Amino acid sequence: MSDYTTDVKVQKLDKTTHDFVSGAHLQIIDKATGEVKADWWSNDSAMDISKVLNVGTTYILHEVSAP
Repeated sequence: MSDYTTDVKVQKLDKTTHDFVSGAHLQIIDKATGEVKADWWSNDSAMDISKVLNVGTTYILHEVSAP
């Protein structure tokens, strides 16, 4: 038996400049249950959601509102 951990960082970048975009409201949602697993506002760094998600589960990255 072995345990796997997730290592995930999420960032919102400008398509043309590749700079961080602040002010977007983002969520990670469990596709099967609809449960919000992470909820945050983007800023000038990546959001670290390591060890929050389960291996083998499908999730949705949802942008609730754009800046």
